[in-house]
Amino acid sequence: MSGLCGWFTPPDAIAIDPHAIGPMTRALARFDGAEVRVASGAFGGVGVARGRGDDADLFEGDGQMVALWGRAALNGAGATGGGERLGAAAIAEQFARRGPSLFGLLTGSFAIAILDARRGEALLAVDRMGTRPLGYRLQGTALIFGSRFDVLGMAADAAPGVSSQAIYDYVYHHMVPAPESIHPGARRLQPGEYVRLHEGRLTTALHWQIRFVEDDIRAVAQGKDEFLGVVKDSVRRSATGGAATAASGKTI
Repeated sequence: MSGLCGWFTPPDAIAIDPHAIGPMTRALARFDGAEVRVASGAFGGVGVARGRGDDADLFEGDGQMVALWGRAALNGAGATGGGERLGAAAIAEQFARRGPSLFGLLTGSFAIAILDARRGEALLAVDRMGTRPLGYRLQGTALIFGSRFDVLGMAADAAPGVSSQAIYDYVYHHMVPAPESIHPGARRLQPGEYVRLHEGRLTTALHWQIRFVEDDIRAVAQGKDEFLGVVKDSVRRSATGGAATAASGKTI
């Protein structure tokens, strides 16, 4: 399997054993022996597991840690090449320049964790369709996150427990509606969402939201050609992590 995990500990947070990042990340790869990379320091730890045919990258340096699972491309103002694919180091550089506004310029299929000791903040983000799951919870003032909920309790050595409301939701709806999860206090990022922990305050916001234009009426043939063009372009670009562009010129 592939994925990412880790934690961020503000100055007032209870310290987390830096060696915990190893078992957390290996738990993501326990079914297929995926390649594992980890980094940890006084302010947090991150790990990525890269399975066969998937992408995961990690950067550590200059007071930052960045974990990237999947592929992200930069579009919009300041981008070059009509969809510049970014690795974890490039995301760290772009975040230093743009802050959270960077997420609104990213396309692709990704989950990202950014820990920045200089700014005293941590951010988590998923792509516009939410194709890469990412959960999180607060342990005191520390932010713990992971692609699987079962790794969240490994950082603080505490059993996550089970939510009675989640059991009811599952029996009634056959699912646990997002952003809630089966574990009390653990939540999921929703499509196009990012989470920010800064100065002891946890906030969520959307970096992208789908727009429905009611009066955009087109001929069926035009819509069919544009749809097929987007699908073919998406398949072609998936090999390089670029962004698909509709015939209207809109990046998706």
